Amino acid sequence: MQAAIRRNKLAHVEFIDPASPQIGGVESLITDHLRLNSNVGLVGVTKVKKLESGEPTRQFPNSLESINFMSVSKIRATKRTLIPDSLKLAAGLINRRKALQRDIAYICHRFEIGALMNILGFRVIQFVHNESAGLLGVKSESRWRLFAPAFNLIRFYAASHAEKVVAFNRSEAEDLRAHGIDAYYQQSWFDDELFFNNQRNDYESDEDVVNLLWVGRFESQKNPTFAIEVAKQLVENKSKFELTMIGAGSLLRVCENLVKEYSLEDRVHFLGAQSRNQVADAMKYSDALLLTSHSEGSPLVLAEAGAVGLPCITTASADSDGFIHNGENGYCIQNFDPSAFAKAAIDSHKISASKCQQMAKNRAKSTILPKLNSMLEVM
Repeated sequence: MQAAIRRNKLAHVEFIDPASPQIGGVESLITDHLRLNSNVGLVGVTKVKKLESGEPTRQFPNSLESINFMSVSKIRATKRTLIPDSLKLAAGLINRRKALQRDIAYICHRFEIGALMNILGFRVIQFVHNESAGLLGVKSESRWRLFAPAFNLIRFYAASHAEKVVAFNRSEAEDLRAHGIDAYYQQSWFDDELFFNNQRNDYESDEDVVNLLWVGRFESQKNPTFAIEVAKQLVENKSKFELTMIGAGSLLRVCENLVKEYSLEDRVHFLGAQSRNQVADAMKYSDALLLTSHSEGSPLVLAEAGAVGLPCITTASADSDGFIHNGENGYCIQNFDPSAFAKAAIDSHKISASKCQQMAKNRAKSTILPKLNSMLEVM
C-alpha cells in the first residue's frame, strides 16, 4: 500500500471519497490543490473497489482524473450515520497506520485528526477551516459543541505539535497567535477557469424580477431557513423574485415544508446537490447570492460569486474575510433582518458585475495557490 503514495511530498487526510465528490468549501480546496500538484496525495475513504487497492485513480466520472490515493476505510463519505465522520476516519487511520508513508507530511483538516496523526508519529501540517467559537456555538452542526473543553484541549495540542498551522479564518488565526501558536492566515480561492471565465457580462437581467441564489449544506450552521424568511418578506413587499436553493442536508425537508407553509412553491426552487460547474452556471444567471450562515471559515462561495460578477448579500458573521463592501460588490447586513436582506436583494441590480469581478480578482487560484505551495514546500 505504501507504493500508492510513494511519490508524494504531502498528503491530505480527510473524510473524502474521490469517486463521489460533494459540494463544499473544504473538499473544493483539497481538489484544487491535488489537481495542481502531482506530488500531493490524498488519504480518505471509498467503497469503489478500484480505489481500495491504493493505486492512483484513473478517469473517474465527476472526480479527480488522476491522483495518488489511499483508502483507510471501505465506506462511502456520502453516507452519514450516528458515528461522527472523524471517528470513522480515525479508526481507519489507526488500522492502516503501518501502510502510511513515514517520510512525508500529512495535511490534516480537523484538529482531532491532526492530534491523532501526531500521536501516531507522523509529521503534520494543520489546516483550520472554521472559527472555533462558531464551531462550538449553539447553531453549530458539530457534535463538538457538546464537548467544548475536550475540543479546546485537542485543538491546542494539535496546533502546538503541528509543523505548520494554516488557518482559513482571520479570527481563528489571531486567537491561535494570541496563545503562542504561529498560525499562517490564508484566504480561500476560486477556480479561475471555472468561475472567472464564466462571467455575467453577457447576462441581461430583468430589473422587474430578482433572481436570488442560495448555495450550501442544509444544516443549522448554514441557516437555510432564513433565506426562506427573506423570500417571505419579499412577497410581503410585493416584490417579484425567484429563489433557487442548491444543496442537500438534514434541514432540506424542513425548508420544503416552510415553503409550503408560506405558499412560496412558485417562488422558491430546490435543485439538490450540484457540481461546481452547475453552481457556476447558476451564478451566471442570478442577480444576487444570499449567504445566511451563522459562521464561516473563509467562505469560498463569496469569492466564486465575485469572480462570476454576482453581488452577495450576507452578514459580518458569515463574511469572516471582510470581502463584501457595501454598494460595491454586495451588501453586508448587521444582523439577520429579513427586511434588510429583502431591500438589499432589490438593490442588487445597481451593482456592477465588472466591479464584483475586479474585487475578487486577487482571490484567484492562480494567484493564491502558488504562494501556499511555496510556504508548504519549506516543510
